[in-house]
Amino acid sequence: MFYYHIVYYNFITTMNKLLISTRADRWLWAARFFKTRAAATTAIRSGKVLLNNSRTKPSKLIRSGDELYIFKKYTSHRVKVVEIIEKRVSFQIASESYTVLMLSDSNIRNTKIKFGSLTSSPSPLKKPDKRARRKLMSLNHINHNDK
Repeated sequence: MFYYHIVYYNFITTMNKLLISTRADRWLWAARFFKTRAAATTAIRSGKVLLNNSRTKPSKLIRSGDELYIFKKYTSHRVKVVEIIEKRVSFQIASESYTVLMLSDSNIRNTKIKFGSLTSSPSPLKKPDKRARRKLMSLNHINHNDK
């Protein structure tokens, strides 16, 4: 019985030390870059996550020392993996598993300014009537044919 406990303890400690890599989607989810693993998988497949400057698959193994470029809606992060985690943990613990190499604040500001200028355009005083709607549809049809 005592021998069993020693072997089991050694097995568990070796397994923790052997945790040198994990799947890309799982690490991104555990490090709290995405709310779900499905969202992380979708971002990786669509090319919004680059591993060492190249596109990757969700099943690609991430090791400590790898660089990730993560492009989200209004932000982009460049991080270096410091520690491999597989389970979702608190933000404080998760933030210790990577170091931020670059955060694009200027991109955030430019995007918000552009987005704000689009939303602050003057709205029409009334709904367009039938004739105006037909003109808009014809303009829209012309724009779609140009592409």
